[in-house]
Amino acid sequence: MKYPRMVENEDGFCDWQMPLMKGYKMACCDCGLIHTMEFKIYEMTKPDKLGFQKKIKKLGKYFRVHMRASRDVRATAAMRRKKK
Repeated sequence: MKYPRMVENEDGFCDWQMPLMKGYKMACCDCGLIHTMEFKIYEMTKPDKLGFQKKIKKLGKYFRVHMRASRDVRATAAMRRKKK
């Protein structure tokens, strides 16, 4: 299985990506550790004080993204075998 190569820009980040909402796999380029990422988008009734939300001006509503990750042991092993 191939994973897209992310290149670090001058600011230390890669370009913005549009991941799948479920089952997106992210590989670390240094160690080959692979995580399965999942995302959820929640509509908020009002902004919170911490500023974790984003207002979409066209919709006039606030949204917040949640994410979680789990280690994919099999994909990590396969990736690390290829690196040797």
